[in-house]
Amino acid sequence: FAHCKNLTTLPTNFRMPNHVENMSYAFQGCKSLKTLPNDFTIPNSVINMSNAFYGCDQLELPSSFKIPTILFQSGKQIFGPKKIDTGVQAQFVTYHNNNMKAYAMAHPDETNWIEGEIQTEYDAGQFYNFTVSANNVTNFKDIVYVLNYDNKYFDIVNLFNGVNPTKTTIGEVPGTEITILEITPTKIKFKCNKEVPAGKSWSGVVNIITLKAKQNTLSNVSVSTETK
Repeated sequence: FAHCKNLTTLPTNFRMPNHVENMSYAFQGCKSLKTLPNDFTIPNSVINMSNAFYGCDQLELPSSFKIPTILFQSGKQIFGPKKIDTGVQAQFVTYHNNNMKAYAMAHPDETNWIEGEIQTEYDAGQFYNFTVSANNVTNFKDIVYVLNYDNKYFDIVNLFNGVNPTKTTIGEVPGTEITILEITPTKIKFKCNKEVPAGKSWSGVVNIITLKAKQNTLSNVSVSTETK
């Protein structure tokens, strides 16, 4: 955020809704900050911003954990736990955790970052929802979503949050438009079978995967896409 040069904290009551479709909606709370112009809005996708540096902190749930601070430059992630595959169109996926709270931002040209943390802290026994969203997708046919995790630190609780009985194996998720393609110790791959009418596009939450931390740990959990 180029306008956040001297920003160190956000109001303690700043909070994102449970199911945010993109980060621009989430950061509308920045408007109340005196360091930002009153009409400040960010583009529809953080990934597509020319420059963005942000961190989030889940403070309003029973256990807290930190989201890594990431620097995007010219549409590419150049600082953070995982680089964006330049062969994948960025609008296919946005990534966030539920109930996040912003805690630090900095001007992308600054040399002293407010936060330089790469990994995320998770608490043993706690459940974490990882939300995958789509922005302006016209055809899901060739998109494969990938949740990158480490099963040394996490158990799979549900591959589609809300379905009962829970889904923890490959195959179609009953009553949804999601098919789980592959589960390995480090990746969960799935497809969305939603049909988008010709000439239209679709944005929204594609899937929410619930994991449970096996131990107190620092680990990276990220979402990426592959094309068939």
